[in-house]
Amino acid sequence: MARALVLIASFLLLAGLGRATTLFVPSSEYPTIQSAINVALTGDTVLVADGLYVGAGNRDIDANGKDIVLRSENGPEATIIDCQGSEIQPRR
Repeated sequence: MARALVLIASFLLLAGLGRATTLFVPSSEYPTIQSAINVALTGDTVLVADGLYVGAGNRDIDANGKDIVLRSENGPEATIIDCQGSEIQPRR
């Protein structure tokens, strides 16, 4: 019985891994790039709309070691992430 439960749990876990999701920024759920990254799972895409992104949640972005895709909806010419860094306060 225990072996059957382990097999069922393994199947359910693996089935969930195959469902990559696209998280759209900005949206009511994800107003910032970091907010979408924080909930993204392996294989997900964070798709950033055209525009200028500044401030908390849009600078010092950290993927937290996740294997995700972060991309602009229409390419780097249409989307700018301004980290607002300086020599005194470097940002990434």
